[in-house]
Amino acid sequence: MAEENKKVEEPKVEKTDKKEKVTKVKKELMELEFELNSNLKGMEQKTTNAKEAMKEDRKDARVDRQAMHQSVLADKRKEGDSLKKFESSGNDIVTGDAGLSL
Repeated sequence: MAEENKKVEEPKVEKTDKKEKVTKVKKELMELEFELNSNLKGMEQKTTNAKEAMKEDRKDARVDRQAMHQSVLADKRKEGDSLKKFESSGNDIVTGDAGLSL
């Protein structure tokens, strides 16, 4: 009878050991998954931050170029230079018929 009890208890112990091993492996997998997901989120956040910084830098560069251009235009106005020359190139007809006969 003692031998029969021993034979019955052995599978129970084996099942318990197996469950404990499975539980341990699952726990390790869950920890690994959590770590990988955390790393992935961190990398995604870094990428997003870098992209936003790049956008801001490009915008700053555009604003700086625009400010420089506006400054040049303002300097030209102060000097009295016209931004565009509106002088005639000598081809204007001031008097007489413009060659339009009806």
